[in-house]
Amino acid sequence: MNIRKIIKEELLKEAGGYDSPEIMSQHAGHVMGSLKTTIKDLNFGLMGFIELLSNADVSHLEMNEEIESLNDLILDSKLIVKILIEEFTEDRLVEESKKLIVQLDSLEGRLKFLNNLKFDYTTKQYKQSLAEKILEFSNFLNTYIKTIIETDKIFGKRLSGKNRGWSGDQINVN
Repeated sequence: MNIRKIIKEELLKEAGGYDSPEIMSQHAGHVMGSLKTTIKDLNFGLMGFIELLSNADVSHLEMNEEIESLNDLILDSKLIVKILIEEFTEDRLVEESKKLIVQLDSLEGRLKFLNNLKFDYTTKQYKQSLAEKILEFSNFLNTYIKTIIETDKIFGKRLSGKNRGWSGDQINVN
């Protein structure tokens, strides 16, 4: 085993690649807190949209407005996640975040595509197609949320007993 690999493994065990537990606590705590808030907001927006689709009285026009709002939320979420992971040290979360951004791009494109075809569908077909796309993405999002929880636990374990500002809060989006 080469010396760099040994040092990296030891650093990751100690403070996740940060210079000190205090810096890890501040930076990772900020990143994780902001990431959790962003994902909670996104999940809340998606579930609200699904609820809207179950309303029989919602028109194509109202759905169009809600899709535009949802796409704004998706855009905001992508930008925030991109910024947050730029200097983050937990490789698995960074990789999963990159996948999330790709999935958000795909969802945004699919919603825009369906929105452009809204009058080619009956209201029922339109709602069903929208719900399918949201639910497909939600499956990925649930996996991503599990990664956030696991990463949160990793940082909590690294700082356990040190209690240097790490809240250890878990994300709860249900």
